[in-house]
Amino acid sequence: MVAPSRKGKLLPLIQAELVAAGDVLVHERKRKGDKFEAVVTQQGWLDIGGRPYQAPSPALGDLVGSQIDGWRNWTHVKSGKTLRELRTEAGF
Repeated sequence: MVAPSRKGKLLPLIQAELVAAGDVLVHERKRKGDKFEAVVTQQGWLDIGGRPYQAPSPALGDLVGSQIDGWRNWTHVKSGKTLRELRTEAGF
């Protein structure tokens, strides 16, 4: 993946040291048996199979096929917290 020049929406979480480049985010739809993963990039983007996304909601929306709140539905694997919980913890 080519690193985008603009800053991603997860960069504040990286700067707050709550998330790191290379960390994995996951979203599971247990009833459907689906599991989606994204990797956080150094610039705060989400990398899904080599495709960059600047923000969590559009990334997850493309995967599930409908509009969805990525802040609430992506879980940071290392901490077990949602991105929304991490954002609240960081104070923004």
